[in-house]
Amino acid sequence: MAKTSPPTKAPWYRDGIRFECTGCGGCCRARNGYEYVYVDPTEARAIARRLGIPLRQFVDEYLIEQHEDAQMHLRFDDGACSMLKDGKCSVYEERPKQCRTWPFWPENMRKKVWDSEIAPSTPGVGRGRLWTKAEIEAMVAEDER
Repeated sequence: MAKTSPPTKAPWYRDGIRFECTGCGGCCRARNGYEYVYVDPTEARAIARRLGIPLRQFVDEYLIEQHEDAQMHLRFDDGACSMLKDGKCSVYEERPKQCRTWPFWPENMRKKVWDSEIAPSTPGVGRGRLWTKAEIEAMVAEDER
């Protein structure tokens, strides 16, 4: 007889979560010492094209290299992402994966974190379309890649 695994507890978001981007730019601002938007080479090329500048110029003007992990991230000037212009993301259609998957990051999907940190500071939580458990988990998986 085959062994069966014990049933796993369904995540707190099993019925989905309502969320929509309100365009407030809040996720583009530093908070609690967090001010990193990582950019991979493919994203850097796409953003440079969107801005209409050469890749080298984009790297020099907008990216900082994290020496400890050799990753690149967008500059944060005066507590906000350097792509935030007039309160809006200037490269929204080409925004990095980290931005596209907000707020469905692995570290945010613990109920306590969601309730105490994410929901109170993210106006789009509880609004808009219902993201299914499968969609949320796909976003979490994408962010982990």
